[in-house]
Amino acid sequence: MPPATSASESALPDATRGDLDDLAALPTAPAPPTVLMDDRALADFLTAAVAEYRLVTAETPLPCFALLLGNAEAATYSEATTYHVRRVAFGRNARTSDPAARREFRDTIVPEFGPAYENEHRG
Repeated sequence: MPPATSASESALPDATRGDLDDLAALPTAPAPPTVLMDDRALADFLTAAVAEYRLVTAETPLPCFALLLGNAEAATYSEATTYHVRRVAFGRNARTSDPAARREFRDTIVPEFGPAYENEHRG
């Protein structure tokens, strides 16, 4: 007859129990970052984005490009990083103004990824 197992003991074989102990000792994934945005930066972006998106149609899906500029607080592996957006710098769609970008899409990107990328308004 097998020995009795108390409620506090695991019925798992020793090798499996050891594997679970090893997993418990692994570091956890880092916490997700936090993004804080200055009121002025957010207002600037929303003003530009809303104006562009009001013009969007199925035929001309106009993009609104921006770089978010600011700083990041360094954190340890297990702590979240905080990004503070202080300013927004707007960009243009190079496909509408740069012949090299148009060639790259025509010769490389469209053949690789399909006809949806023929639309020059797609960023």
